[in-house]
Amino acid sequence: MTRQELLDTLIDLEFFAEKKEEVFSYLEVYLHLKDVEMIKSLLKAGASPQAKDELSDYLHYLLSEYRSSKTLHGQNILIITEALLRAGANPNGIWCNNWRAYDYAVEYEITEMKELLEKYGANTKIREFI
Repeated sequence: MTRQELLDTLIDLEFFAEKKEEVFSYLEVYLHLKDVEMIKSLLKAGASPQAKDELSDYLHYLLSEYRSSKTLHGQNILIITEALLRAGANPNGIWCNNWRAYDYAVEYEITEMKELLEKYGANTKIREFI
């Protein structure tokens, strides 16, 4: 589905409930593209801000992306992270090694992401890395 077809489908989604799962699966695609407008549109339409698979946690992914491509996409990554958090992403989601995005933000001294996660309820007690 092209970007425009997806936008058009979002407009008519209330009439095509059977397409929701298919349409919402595009969130991950647009996260990788860092397309702020599409991500916000998908979240507004009801896409889940939580990845289906715990190992594909969006907040961990975005933190890693911010760390590696801050100069290219930094502001967009922060905007996307906030949009996910505002839509209900769990700022305390634990990844496979017992750490959360917050723990990584502290470890790597990524102040912008740390403050954003705190703003949306991240527990500031650092977890034990396993």
